[in-house]
Amino acid sequence: MRPAVLLAFLAAAACGDDPTNPPGGNPDLEVTRPVPGIPGLKQIVRVRPASPFVGDTVLVTTVLRNDGATGTGTLESSICGPGLRGSLPLHDPFGHCAGYSTSTAIAPGDSVMDGTMRVVTGPAGSYQLEVNHLRAPEYWAPLSVEVRAR
Repeated sequence: MRPAVLLAFLAAAACGDDPTNPPGGNPDLEVTRPVPGIPGLKQIVRVRPASPFVGDTVLVTTVLRNDGATGTGTLESSICGPGLRGSLPLHDPFGHCAGYSTSTAIAPGDSVMDGTMRVVTGPAGSYQLEVNHLRAPEYWAPLSVEVRAR
């Protein structure tokens, strides 16, 4: 997949305009986790659709948001797709940019976003997924995903 297409998909996700997730359909799965050791910093992970079918393409977006009263200091965050690990069987048939991370400080009230798409390849069931947006200090946000059979 070309980077421009991924950016358009991420923009649609950020704005909540997604034709693959109609009103009354399968809502997003969203979790917010505090990042240990950095007061006020949270990682918000969204998986769309929330309960994918086997073979669906899922969009995983992640936001690092500083809800604290002070800046975070310099952090290293992903820029060309977050790291994904866990028991959820995913395939990556899409192209990505060649970057890995960037150093940044997140001011109070500010945030940085990243995302990626993957195809669900495993059978129906309950799975764990961990998403890594913060590279240094390293943090993996855990969540559970239910995959449905067609």
